[in-house]
Amino acid sequence: MNRQAKQQLMKRFTSGQVEICKKLLKLSRQVHKFMHRNFKMPMHQADAMEGGVMPS
Repeated sequence: MNRQAKQQLMKRFTSGQVEICKKLLKLSRQVHKFMHRNFKMPMHQADAMEGGVMPS
C-alpha cells in the first residue's frame, strides 16, 4: 500500500470517527433535554442518574 492510499484510508477512518462522535453528542443532548423536560429535575441530577449515581 503506497503512502497516498494510506493517507486516504486514514482520512476516511478519522472522518467516520468524527461523524460517530457528532451523532453520540447529539443523542446525549437529546437525552438530557428529555430527562430535564419529563422529570423536572436540575440537569446535574439528570447527569447523576445517567451515570448510575443517585444523589442523596
